[in-house]
Amino acid sequence: MRIGICDSDWRYVQWLTGLVRQIECTRESLIVTYCKPGWLVEDVCTNTESFDILIISQNLEHECGVDIILKVRAENPHCMAILLSEENNVVPEMYRLSHSVLLPKDLVPLHLITVINRLVASLERKRERYVHLIAGREHRIIPCSQILYMEKNLRKTLVVTQTYSFETYQSPKDLLEQSGTTVFAQCHRSYYVNLQNIHMLCPSHIQMINGCEIPVGSTFSDALHSAYCGYCTELISEEYPTLY
Repeated sequence: MRIGICDSDWRYVQWLTGLVRQIECTRESLIVTYCKPGWLVEDVCTNTESFDILIISQNLEHECGVDIILKVRAENPHCMAILLSEENNVVPEMYRLSHSVLLPKDLVPLHLITVINRLVASLERKRERYVHLIAGREHRIIPCSQILYMEKNLRKTLVVTQTYSFETYQSPKDLLEQSGTTVFAQCHRSYYVNLQNIHMLCPSHIQMINGCEIPVGSTFSDALHSAYCGYCTELISEEYPTLY
């Protein structure tokens, strides 16, 4: 994991770096520090650096932390951001950001560990997972995000993406276990659907983003709705900025 830290005060940057080093999930991370936000933007725009998490102050002499985050995101769209404000000041510009947390500097010692752990967990959820599919003599690696659903038919499993379908003797459970993904849910004794690719969830069926309809079995209905609500809740909490 790569972490960027930017503040005009070098001593504060060093203190913050030491604090991040004490957090278990970021102890082995590569940390790059800046006192000049222009150097940070230049490194990212020239592909010299790319960050998973950026910790940056809102007040940077003649620069605004929100503007710097937006410039970084233009080149590094998956970067999570922690914006540090002076005391408990409100930062109206936060409406321009997603996947970000606003943390007043006086609360950093209390809440930085919690915020970092949350962002790391979010990054882990967003990490692309892959299904290793054995179809006859062919071995295929398929990103889980591209799969619409899996259909179990006797001994075979049909894996359906938006553009292709594949048949394998591997079971849906085996495919999902070896991929480590958590975005699939069983909706019928024969079907597993990708929660990311649901367009509409109805009582008796699911409409996927390509228009196809998948039946929902009564035995699986409650668990499916619970899984989908949980997925949507996580999506909303990651999309909108949080104030600590």
